[in-house]
Amino acid sequence: MKKGTGSKRILVISPHLDDAVLDCADHILQLKRAGHYVKVLTVFTKFADKHISSAARTYMYQSGFKKARDFERFRKLEDKQAMNMLQVDWQHLNFTDGWFRTKQTVSLYPENLLFQGHISKSDSPILQKLSDILIENISFDSIYTPMGVGGHTDHQITRKVSENVFSKNKIHYYLDFPYALDLSNLSWRILIEILMRNKSIKFSSVFKKTLLLQYSSQLEILFNKKDLSNVWYPEIILH
Repeated sequence: MKKGTGSKRILVISPHLDDAVLDCADHILQLKRAGHYVKVLTVFTKFADKHISSAARTYMYQSGFKKARDFERFRKLEDKQAMNMLQVDWQHLNFTDGWFRTKQTVSLYPENLLFQGHISKSDSPILQKLSDILIENISFDSIYTPMGVGGHTDHQITRKVSENVFSKNKIHYYLDFPYALDLSNLSWRILIEILMRNKSIKFSSVFKKTLLLQYSSQLEILFNKKDLSNVWYPEIILH
C-alpha cells in the first residue's frame, strides 16, 4: 500500500489475532480516510500442540478446535480476512501465545496466572526478539499499543517493549477489550491516565461489526452471541 501525499505512517501493535480490530478498528478507518498509511503487527500468533495446559485446551474447545495447529490456521485466516477488509498492511510475528508457552513440559502461565500482570523470566528472549523487530519499524510516525488493562501477560509484554523502543511522543494507548469493561480491572493508575490524557472515543460502527464477524471462532467467547447488532462498547485511544 502506498503512502499518501502528506500522510503519516501509523503502526498498530496487536498482541493477538483480534485485538487491533476489537480495540482500534474505527480509529484505523478514520486514519485511513485522512490519508494515512496503517500497518498492523500482530505479535502472538502461534499455538503449540505439545504440553497444552488445561486452560489453553479449554480455550481451544470453546473456539471449536481440538488441535492447536488447526486452531492457529483458522485464526490466522480470520485475521487475514479482517485485515484485507480494512485494507491495511499486516504481519503475523509468530510468537507463541501465552497460554501455550512452556518451560520444558510445564506451562509458564497455568490457569489465571496469565492475567496477573506477571512476565516470566523465561519470556526474556521474547522481549528481546520483539524489541529487535520493533526497532526495524522505528521510522513510523505514530505507534498504537495496548494499555494493558486486565493484566494479560501478552498485552503487558507488548506495551513494555513498545515503550522501550519508541519515544513517548509517538505512543498512543488503546484500552483493551473486553477487560476494560470490567471496572475491577481499572486501577487508580489507569483511571488517572484515562482522565488526564487527551483521548478519542468511538462506538462500534456498522463496518466494525462486519469486521468482528470475521472472527467467528471468538464471537461466543467475547460476546456470548453471534449477533453483534447491539454491540456498542467504546474504542478509547489515549494520546
